Amino acid sequence: MVNRHRSKPIGTKLTIGNAKVAKKATLFEINGASPEVENSFSEPENVKIVQKEVHEAGEKFEYVFPAHSITLLKLSVI
Repeated sequence: MVNRHRSKPIGTKLTIGNAKVAKKATLFEINGASPEVENSFSEPENVKIVQKEVHEAGEKFEYVFPAHSITLLKLSVI
């Protein structure tokens, strides 16, 4: 998911069809403090990938994607 909005988080309902999905998922989010920040040699961590655990996934769940972010959800089929 790519949320291009500069300041507004965007929530959505996700439905996975034809598969049984585990409740626990892994999320990888690329983001920074604002859309204008960038990495440099002196500040290499302004924009970074953060890994998080989601414990309420499954076949149907809701998630709010942060403003100006790129998110990858890694779901497990059981």
